Amino acid sequence: MLAVVLGALVVPWLAMRMIVPTLERSASLGVRNYRGRMVASGLGLVWVVWCVGMLGVGRLLDVLDSALPAGGMLPYSVLPGTVPFVLVLGAFAFGFADDVYGSTDEKGFRGHLRALLHGRMSTGSLKLLGIGLLAAVTARSNVSPGAAGWKIALSWTLEFLAIALTANLVNLLDLRPGRALKFYSAVAAVCALSFAFWGQWVFAFEVAVALLGPVLAVWRFDLGERGMLGDAGANAMGVLLGWVVASILAPAALGVYVIAVLALNVVSERISFSRVIERNRVLSWLDRLGRLRADLEVAPSTNPVAQESSPKTSHHSETDDG
Repeated sequence: MLAVVLGALVVPWLAMRMIVPTLERSASLGVRNYRGRMVASGLGLVWVVWCVGMLGVGRLLDVLDSALPAGGMLPYSVLPGTVPFVLVLGAFAFGFADDVYGSTDEKGFRGHLRALLHGRMSTGSLKLLGIGLLAAVTARSNVSPGAAGWKIALSWTLEFLAIALTANLVNLLDLRPGRALKFYSAVAAVCALSFAFWGQWVFAFEVAVALLGPVLAVWRFDLGERGMLGDAGANAMGVLLGWVVASILAPAALGVYVIAVLALNVVSERISFSRVIERNRVLSWLDRLGRLRADLEVAPSTNPVAQESSPKTSHHSETDDG
């Protein structure tokens, strides 16, 4: 348990505390948020640090366990050995490519598919295909091996869709400071509590720490408008959340989840999530909770390009989710 706390919580928190000032001083990482304020991109690096920390935890436990006398066993956490780190790191890489080289010429599923039909591979198209392939490789079947072939195929398809669609949904929500983090945290908390409901308190605590550690590491920087997750962070966060949900839910419940997430992805092509949230009093209050007030004087950014005109804009600057 202590090892998971160190790898998933302490290491990301300390790392981001040291990395963010460097990001803020980097002229190449300056982007404008939804208020026109210059912020540093790169908060998504927390997921790379998290992967390294979690893998380090697993290796440390293996070494310590092998050093014990015969018959001695450490209280072992199964988390480092089961989390698909390749999925998280791969999603980060494809999102990072879109952050650095992408444009706003093509947006949404339709825009990227249109580009493909015209023989153009946008970074958004590359991201969708890449994350889709990663989801297909890491998806498993939650039914017994002896089940009928169609049941195994259906279960695998649902998990694949859960991972891919959740990644895109979290990315769509990353239009305002803290919005994607709040959605992710709420679903992650429910996942952890589901283990506590069945009496697995220790494992529930480990899952909560593992999933929410990176959030705590970047929370104040995102809501304080000192940085942004970008596609790299949002997609890495989304694939992990989709994988966790798919691992917990039974096929029938997962089918309901996939339908709901698919509907939200489709609706986003026509309706702005930001407008819906702003028109609902409860959703608007939750969305603004912890954020800087629009009329609040913000201290000048330490980013050297803060006073310069820059063509780069963050997803937080978009007025429409499509």
